Amino acid sequence: DAEGNFPYLELRAKLKELRTEIINSGKNFADKDKVIITASKTVPYRVYVKTQDAISAEIIDKKKVDLFPIVMIGKVI
Repeated sequence: DAEGNFPYLELRAKLKELRTEIINSGKNFADKDKVIITASKTVPYRVYVKTQDAISAEIIDKKKVDLFPIVMIGKVI
């Protein structure tokens, strides 16, 4: 929405499922810690920041647990 309120926790949950599938696949993906978010002029910067915060890591039992710690913002050409 216009205030930047999106289902960030749902996004994190889905990406946790994806991360588990990647790890359990037995394949050695070189970029398994990396996510690329594509930029758009119509999306406010704060939405990118909130998205990055939601998908890079979470706090579990007062400990930071990495999900996708390398988050890059790219531009679609």
